[in-house]
Amino acid sequence: MATKVRIAERHDKVALAWVKGPIDDCLAQARQALEQFAGDAGDSQVLERFDAPLRQVRGCLQMLELEGAALLTREMQQLAQALGEGRVASRGDALGALFRALEQLPQYLQRLRGARHELPLLVLPLLNRCAPRVARRRWPRPACRASRPSPSPLRG
Repeated sequence: MATKVRIAERHDKVALAWVKGPIDDCLAQARQALEQFAGDAGDSQVLERFDAPLRQVRGCLQMLELEGAALLTREMQQLAQALGEGRVASRGDALGALFRALEQLPQYLQRLRGARHELPLLVLPLLNRCAPRVARRRWPRPACRASRPSPSPLRG
């Protein structure tokens, strides 16, 4: 049984080593698109060129069952979409969070090549930087308020 576990762990490392180069290439393409968007805020089509390589990276990470890294790429995609739609609290903070994630994701994947298991706690700070940057929708308060009935003593 222990042999099967070791073989499965080795396959994950081998698979990650095999796709690490194409993942890095996709992240470089996404970075170029994000740099172009940062220079020209009016062109939201540039964000489509950011999203396409991230979709490829996310799919690859999901196939490798690297859930923390895949979750990070999903949050990056959602933040970029919100940025393009103007639903972010601060454009600068959102861009900073995306650039930081693009810089650190390859380093995280490189670190995983030497680890036995995925270390999702290492991407948690990046997730926290990406997720709250999207302005949350606020639901309207109801127009009328119901009054709470006063408690009556029990009769017995």
